[in-house]
Amino acid sequence: METIDIKELWVRAPHGFRPSNWVDMLCDFDVGCELDPYCVDRRSYAGLELLTLQASLLDPLPEHPEARRGLFWEMLNKAARLGLFVHYDETFPAEFPDWWTEIEKYCVDNCIQISTRAAMLAVKK
Repeated sequence: METIDIKELWVRAPHGFRPSNWVDMLCDFDVGCELDPYCVDRRSYAGLELLTLQASLLDPLPEHPEARRGLFWEMLNKAARLGLFVHYDETFPAEFPDWWTEIEKYCVDNCIQISTRAAMLAVKK
């Protein structure tokens, strides 16, 4: 069974979304890999195509914190413009309250639909 990091946010397109290359539109993978090879990734989970985004990009401690934060917010900004969804682990708000407050406010302010991963998977069934 695949291990899922609770710091991962999953970005997902609505069913039938076009263009199908929305992941490429959202992220420059070369830039992301230069900052941290694990900060963004493509994944297929339960038949859904996802972009995984590490909330640890908001951590001020690693190298290049401004660039890491910039990449994180740029991707959420593009997700808002494209009408994509964001999903989070149920334990994320309690485990990372500072990051959660920032992310939730941004999503609400920018009309990004945000829900738990469990809710997303329940709807898919």
